[in-house]
Amino acid sequence: MPPSGRLKWLGLPGIAEVDRARTRALLGEGAELLEAGGARFPDEPLWFARAARACSGTQGWSLLWELRLLGRLEAFAVRVRRGEQPGLRCDAEGLLHAEDLTALEEPPPGQRVVGSGAPVDLNALWCGLLQTLGDAAEAPRRVAWRQEAERAVELFQASFWRERPRGLRGLAHGPRAAGLAGLVAAASDPQVLDRAARELVLEQQRVALLRSDAPAWARALAVEAELRTRELSVTSLRGLASLLARRGVGGRDPLRPLLRVMDGALTGRAS
Repeated sequence: MPPSGRLKWLGLPGIAEVDRARTRALLGEGAELLEAGGARFPDEPLWFARAARACSGTQGWSLLWELRLLGRLEAFAVRVRRGEQPGLRCDAEGLLHAEDLTALEEPPPGQRVVGSGAPVDLNALWCGLLQTLGDAAEAPRRVAWRQEAERAVELFQASFWRERPRGLRGLAHGPRAAGLAGLVAAASDPQVLDRAARELVLEQQRVALLRSDAPAWARALAVEAELRTRELSVTSLRGLASLLARRGVGGRDPLRPLLRVMDGALTGRAS
């Protein structure tokens, strides 16, 4: 998915703070991604699902019910489990695989990303979707989704976390570094890693994130992960999302002050 797409869904909760009509329009647009052939990139429906959950903190689950989003999220999850969603499939264990890893990210210079696999970022987002369904799906099925979400988080931790050396694997099976994709796990909401693990992931990515050529979406996500790790207020997170939502408006880039905040946070200067 292009970086602008990730930033769009990162910014949606900020829009929900100030503009209900625009929020409804964007949620309706994103709902189309949940259809079998609606997404150009296989991970975009999962980023949208993450944004929809975040909007519920402002608008409540009622808006998602009103737009029939929860039913569509549930139908999407069922298709993924059955292997009927283009580009995605669950294996026998329950790990989520991408049929084409090159559709998820540009490889770092000098590296190749080929074939299929179960990447850390895709599975962190998948856990979040299952947790959303466990919290808000229709009552008769909510318990089953909650149990599935708990199993998915346990499987995520067993498959991607390693103690020697401590950190995340990029793929559940295969010798690939987690890289910036691990930030998705560090910024998960609900969380799939404990606080110490999130701090370690951020520490391991500091050098890459503070480079001027680091992807804007990754630097923005790092701020969010840092704020969550520091257990700052929901207002702080909403302020972050509002900056993202206004990106590119008025000839001035509101992401710039956000990235300055991240620079301070990742180098230990943030309060």
